[in-house]
Amino acid sequence: MGRRKQAKAVAYVNVDVAVSGAGINPVATTQLDELILQATKQVLDPDNSSRTMYNSLISHVNDVIIDRIVDGGSDYAAFMQQVGVADLSFGGGYPVYHSMYDDFVWMSKFGDPMFRRHKSVEDLKIEVLNRSLILDPLVESINELERASTKINNERKAIEGSKGWFQSRRNDRKAREVNDWLMMAERAFLDDDGLPGRPWYKHLIYARSKKNNYETKAQHGICDALEEAKRLDTPGSWQSVQHEIWHVARGVTRASLRLDKNSHEYDRLKTT
Repeated sequence: MGRRKQAKAVAYVNVDVAVSGAGINPVATTQLDELILQATKQVLDPDNSSRTMYNSLISHVNDVIIDRIVDGGSDYAAFMQQVGVADLSFGGGYPVYHSMYDDFVWMSKFGDPMFRRHKSVEDLKIEVLNRSLILDPLVESINELERASTKINNERKAIEGSKGWFQSRRNDRKAREVNDWLMMAERAFLDDDGLPGRPWYKHLIYARSKKNNYETKAQHGICDALEEAKRLDTPGSWQSVQHEIWHVARGVTRASLRLDKNSHEYDRLKTT
């Protein structure tokens, strides 16, 4: 399990104590500082709706806004010490923490009536996660395509390695079959709806650049969405980047299914 986390985990978000009074008390590894600051600018302060959590955060400190993670006893310790994953934690103590009075009744009456602070922390967590792009679907689809490509390439080598293969009708049919699957694999990269805002361009991997007709971009749907997200920097724009990652991943998976001669699974994926 540790190796799997090392290969795929990007960051660990820990909410040990969501509410410990007014404001928030983030602690994190250095590379997540900017992510936290940008996310807090998008969530309103539950105690003062005229400002964001970012304004609340900087108003309570003189210099250090985000503390460093040093506590080895918290939930994130194993992710940091054993896996080497970047960590972010919201938490802190409050008067009845870990005591016999630490229950729902105390929190609903004294700690956070109406649970407004809890909701704000949840909104903040969603902001953090929305700004973290998940590349696993694309990476996995590329790995599938590599495996399928290796398989069909081995078939090609076997045909060409056969004695007198170019004179054999059986091998001629086999070569035609391999060529057909290669041709259909290229078709699998096409999307019926085309690129966002550019429906004439239907190839998910190659198309001209928006800014230069003579420049070709790979995975341009992702690149276009990423440029827009950098410009707007809104949750919706970053969600569009994630959507395009899934979009391209599905196209790559369809191509690998063609090379793997799995027509049934290809048809199922094409219609979902």
